[in-house]
Amino acid sequence: MRWLMFVVPAILFFGFIPFSIVLEEVFGQGLFFFCVMVIYVFLFPLSPVIVGGILHGRGRHLEIEEAG
Repeated sequence: MRWLMFVVPAILFFGFIPFSIVLEEVFGQGLFFFCVMVIYVFLFPLSPVIVGGILHGRGRHLEIEEAG
């Protein structure tokens, strides 16, 4: 599953141009387009960290101990 840490950024990188073109054609160059692109640009470098956190936390569940 660690291969996802490399695949997800690659998909985001190669999908950026088609995604932005389609988004611009559908919504135009308004505030929504700008906000989505800003979020996309900030999340792209963090994608390996996000995927790693998801993979690391998989199988762990918070257990609540009952007092008494």
